[in-house]
Amino acid sequence: MYQVTKNSAFSLSVILVSTDDGYTPVTGIDNTEVSAYYQKESDTTLTQYSMTATEWDEVGQGIYQINFTSGFSDELGRFTISVEAPSASVINYLGQTQIVSQSNILGDIAQLSAAYDGSNLSVSIGMERDGLAVTSPTSASYVLYKYDGTQLTSGANSSPDAQGVFVFTNVLSLDVDTVPYVHATVTDAQGTITTRQFLPVIG
Repeated sequence: MYQVTKNSAFSLSVILVSTDDGYTPVTGIDNTEVSAYYQKESDTTLTQYSMTATEWDEVGQGIYQINFTSGFSDELGRFTISVEAPSASVINYLGQTQIVSQSNILGDIAQLSAAYDGSNLSVSIGMERDGLAVTSPTSASYVLYKYDGTQLTSGANSSPDAQGVFVFTNVLSLDVDTVPYVHATVTDAQGTITTRQFLPVIG
C-alpha cells in the first residue's frame, strides 16, 4: 500500500473508467463534475472534500490526481478516498493510503490481495515487518463491504500457509453498482495491522 509521511502534503491517483464496459478510460472530467470524499483512521463516516481546480489534475488515460495539504495527513493510519462523477457514467472509485510516522516508513504492513471473477471472491492476507515477510502470523480476518458500509460477507482464519499467508475463497454475486471494498486484519505476537482494498467488479 502507498504510504504518506504524517503531516506532509500528498497526492493520490484516481482511475475513472466507463460503466459501459468497466475498462474504457473516461477523460475530460473537471473538478466541478466530481464528488470526492475522504475518511481518516478515526472517522466513522466519509467527509466531502470540496476541490478547486488546483486540487484536481487530469494526468491522462482516465487517470486523475487529487492533491491534499498536510492538514489531511495529521493522523496515523488509513486514509480512504471515494470519488464519484454522477454525470459522466463512470464507475465510482474507492482508494486508500496509509499515513505513517517518518521513523516507521518501513514498519509493519498488512499485505492484502483481493480479486473477484464474477462468481468467486479470493482474498489473501499476509504481513511484512521492516520490509520482510512475517512467516508466523497467528490469525487473519476480512470483511467485504458495499461502498455505503453495508457488510456483504466475511471470513476468519488461524491457519496460514507455509509463507505466512491466509487464503480465503467465497462464492457470491456482486454487481458494478456495489463498489465493494475489503477490510482486512492480520495479527501476530507483536500486534495487529489492518488495511483496506477496493475490489473492482466488471459488469
